[in-house]
Amino acid sequence: MLPAIHIVALKTARLMCTPHQLIRVLAGQAALKHVRSQQQVAQFTLQFFRCPSKRAPPVPCACTFVASCRWLSNNGLRFLPDEIGQLGMLESLWLGNNLLKSLPATLGKLTRLQKLWLPSNNFRQFPEVVCNLPAIEWLDLSENKLTTVPACIGRMTTLGRLDLHSNNIQRLPDEVGQLKQVKHLSLHFNALDQLPAGIGGCEGLVWLSLNANKLTQLPDEICNLHELARLSLHINELKRLPESIGALVNMEALSIHKNQLTSIPTGIGRMREATRISLYENQLAELPAEIGDMASLQELWLYSNQLTSLPPQLGKLRQLRKLWVDRNKLTAVPEQLGDCSALQELYLDHNQLKTLPASLAKLSHLRKLYLENNPGLVIPDAFKALPSLKVGDYAAMPPTAAHQGPPATPAAPAAAGLVSQGMNGLSLHNGSQQPAPSSHVAFLFDPVRLVEQQDKY
Repeated sequence: MLPAIHIVALKTARLMCTPHQLIRVLAGQAALKHVRSQQQVAQFTLQFFRCPSKRAPPVPCACTFVASCRWLSNNGLRFLPDEIGQLGMLESLWLGNNLLKSLPATLGKLTRLQKLWLPSNNFRQFPEVVCNLPAIEWLDLSENKLTTVPACIGRMTTLGRLDLHSNNIQRLPDEVGQLKQVKHLSLHFNALDQLPAGIGGCEGLVWLSLNANKLTQLPDEICNLHELARLSLHINELKRLPESIGALVNMEALSIHKNQLTSIPTGIGRMREATRISLYENQLAELPAEIGDMASLQELWLYSNQLTSLPPQLGKLRQLRKLWVDRNKLTAVPEQLGDCSALQELYLDHNQLKTLPASLAKLSHLRKLYLENNPGLVIPDAFKALPSLKVGDYAAMPPTAAHQGPPATPAAPAAAGLVSQGMNGLSLHNGSQQPAPSSHVAFLFDPVRLVEQQDKY
């Protein structure tokens, strides 16, 4: 005899049974005593905890009206009973963080199921029964142990979101291109070394994450994803980008850092909606002049490359607020950079600069300027006119501080090359004296680490 369920309102169930027994109870045969058996319920949330009473009402049945079965996650489930297929009205099912290795064939009878969450289980093989769900819109199989994705995934034409990240997937079938309605596809933290040409068929795709794989190249067909707004490709082994990458005209955020790129296609200038591009830690020796056509660009991350110069066209980026070009081989900064009127943060440290263009003094919004480790750099007197910069704003950091984290206190640390108030107001000197604490001290947090955390997923 199955333990009883005590119905409390229509949104909670108090029970003394295992989740497996619960599913069988919901598909049971006893008479429903306290709720009319034909009543339709739009949302039915199941919460598991011990019933305080030893005497409980009869077990409800005819619970095939249940539309949402939540809180089956975190229950140590090793299997689902076949009776799950009798919940014909079920629209969403949460089964994350269990021990499931497979799903019953009867799951395919859930013709109304729209959302199925299966993250953090023990799936080693893709459960093909999910390909038979005619109404499925969101499938989450992330954080499992999958190595392949079957061709039958092409039948899931109603999918709008597919989460497969944090597995060990090495190949995608070409049939993935049949997912015309998918808008969100997460594939980061896998073992993909290539993408199928069929990926270009996902014409509705808006968000695509491929970071932390083993990709060495991208198919040209990826440039057919004209609705794509966010593309994460960082932490791969890419050596080049498709020449037609500029066809992604709706791109807003592009992350390609930590690859092996030596150049950027000129077509990137067509991404006029992009607000953020990260290209740091590659092997770039130069930038195309067309980068100046990215009219909406607000953040440009270029540190730790092999750049010896910057294109004058950067001056056309009137919305640029943050520019990281530190840890390169720059010997000069173009005069036109002073035309970036919205610039607030400029990172020029660890280069080979000897002087700065006086035009930078026109940057009235500039509040952070990093210049450390440019031996022999002379700062023009015109910088005294910058109203936003205070002592410490371009205080030198230890050689690795700018990429390791904040100092223990907000005051700028002692180091060679600190900027302080001297005879000319602002000057570089080699000494250990710290500047006076200021609310404008530049390095209060690590923006690099912050962005890497945002890009992780």
